[in-house]
Amino acid sequence: MKSKPRTIILILSILSLCSCIPKVSTTTSIPEATPTIPTPWIAPTPTSLPRWRQYELALSQAVLKSDTGLCEWEIWGQSGKEVYVWAFCLDTQGIGPAAGTGPAVIYLGENGQIEKVTIPRDGVVYGKDIQSLFPPEVRTKVYVGYEYFDGRAAEKHIEERRFSLAPPWIATSDIVLP
Repeated sequence: MKSKPRTIILILSILSLCSCIPKVSTTTSIPEATPTIPTPWIAPTPTSLPRWRQYELALSQAVLKSDTGLCEWEIWGQSGKEVYVWAFCLDTQGIGPAAGTGPAVIYLGENGQIEKVTIPRDGVVYGKDIQSLFPPEVRTKVYVGYEYFDGRAAEKHIEERRFSLAPPWIATSDIVLP
């Protein structure tokens, strides 16, 4: 008779342990899938950039040989698809600040997009390049460019732009970029 209480305790223990096992449902419900629409990442192309950024990028590539420069520039003339500017560019991503300033010719294509930028070469060919690249009314300003273009103010504004993400002065002026 002593075994009966042990049997009862054993049965009760088994029953209490069985109640801890999770019940498995024979029907499984699959949650409705919410459709996800992938958002494609589109790299900016020259045509998707603001017009001022197209100019800045082209000038940075010509003056600094870099895509990471910030530039300030003034338009000093235009003849057909050629835009004559004085630019100051500062590379803000390099080890040390690399800068360049000087005249440039921006060549526009039939669709108005920038095809290339040409700057005069250094040294003894500089004068010859100025003669061949710029019309007479622009040449007079180019030869004394530092008198017409405030490079210190341009550099100061670029330094401010590094942290504010503001556009160059020309983008906030009433000047329409060709």
